[in-house]
Amino acid sequence: EEYAVQIILYVMEWNADPLVKIGAVGTRVLAFVWRYAFCATLLLWVFWGLFPFIVTQFAACDEQGGFSQISSCFLILYVPVLALSLWLEWKIMAVKLPLEILSVGGWTIAGIKIPFVLYAAMQMCKSALGHLDLATNGIVFAEILHTASCPTSHVDEMWALVGKHSRFGDQLPHLSVCVSISYGLMVLQLILALYSGTPFYANNNPRVKQFSFWFWMEPPKIESKDDVPQSPYAITLYSWPEEVWAPELVLSLGHAGRLSMVVSRETERIKATRLRTIQQLDGADPWTRASLATWARLITTRVLLSTCFEGAFFTNIQSSSLAIEKALTGKEDALTIASLILSCLVFAEQLFSAVKAVYAIVAALWPYLDDARMTEQDMQFQEQGYTEMNRSSLKGNVIRTVLLLAVSMILMSWWMSYAVLKTIMVFYCEQGMWNFAWP
Repeated sequence: EEYAVQIILYVMEWNADPLVKIGAVGTRVLAFVWRYAFCATLLLWVFWGLFPFIVTQFAACDEQGGFSQISSCFLILYVPVLALSLWLEWKIMAVKLPLEILSVGGWTIAGIKIPFVLYAAMQMCKSALGHLDLATNGIVFAEILHTASCPTSHVDEMWALVGKHSRFGDQLPHLSVCVSISYGLMVLQLILALYSGTPFYANNNPRVKQFSFWFWMEPPKIESKDDVPQSPYAITLYSWPEEVWAPELVLSLGHAGRLSMVVSRETERIKATRLRTIQQLDGADPWTRASLATWARLITTRVLLSTCFEGAFFTNIQSSSLAIEKALTGKEDALTIASLILSCLVFAEQLFSAVKAVYAIVAALWPYLDDARMTEQDMQFQEQGYTEMNRSSLKGNVIRTVLLLAVSMILMSWWMSYAVLKTIMVFYCEQGMWNFAWP
């Protein structure tokens, strides 16, 4: 976008530290594309909510007593949603690309430089797979939900048998209940995204804008440096009463909206801007340190909700339903297998990216959380009554974040490995059914 380039050119003429100028550019240009991230996120999750109940209307009970069947042709409904989502993502990238080049340079894979066209194609494929994962999950959910109403179905009998030989015994709820809970828990990702990425409040600061301003904001015509707009602030439910800027809002929504290209260089951007500021300015100001600690906690919370609740929980139900299908019909459902593979790939990548980002933040921030390294600036803030300006006050927050991430990694690895193992055993066991022999 031309206005983004013009803002970058004029801001980079400022007499300020380069990192300050890069930050100033990001808070300005990304404000104008926040609405695209918001719309892309809502679009995806409206599709998530409606798709299973639409395709359920076309389901047919299985004559052999297995799961109801829904044709994979209904995935065609996902194509227009994907196309619109990719268009919205590209609208964001039209502004974000020059900012990325300015802050982190060209595009690489494993340290090897690649053309932008190749990089963009790969990221678009990742976005498509993330959307397709939700679509296949929706069909699997719809099949299980419709099966509960089939009079010839023996699925509940097989599920009760599975529960009888597990630690749950006779207390295991019906499969349709379990899958409904699992599928419904995915909405926590949307709630967190709206909680941390949507402006809700205003205060006495005239630069703090509410939702309507952010949504309808149009870029001005940039003809001189005097036309460069100020950075608008936002106060979200997550940040209240603190103020945040556009990059935090866009990235919070980008993860929930499966906007792979928008969030793909998150760790690189943090290293090149905020973490470098921390290192160059001996810990920088208290608000920069606090925002990094908060951002690490948000990343960790996001990965807990997505990889554990959706990735681990739902994939285990899918692997069990795949085994039940084979036991009843002697066939392995191809769509369920594809959905399982997609889920494993998507959530393994999400976990890896989250660990990499949190590790980079903690490794850079932790050495500067020693009160012995307090600067004159820190002393001045303390004299003004900001008792939370003690550097060590953030240590507890950082430690809890690391512990939460460790728990997420353990749960994700344990339950995802369990789901993968049950899926593999479907092909080795004659009846498809296998479970770990709990003591």
